[in-house]
Amino acid sequence: MDLLLQTDYLLKKTGLKPDKLKGQNFCVDEKVISQMVEAAQVDHDDEILEIGPGFGFLTLALLK
Repeated sequence: MDLLLQTDYLLKKTGLKPDKLKGQNFCVDEKVISQMVEAAQVDHDDEILEIGPGFGFLTLALLK
């Protein structure tokens, strides 16, 4: 399932409604997430603090 469909499903399931005026956005582009992981240059023994609530798409990509 792609990230947009997963996000739509999770928003409906949780009853959350993001407000763009408050800067509430979700990254649903797997290419962008991959670029973020590459830019972070994470090694297997690095400790990472990811700030910002979301559905864990970036977290999962960082764990790979």
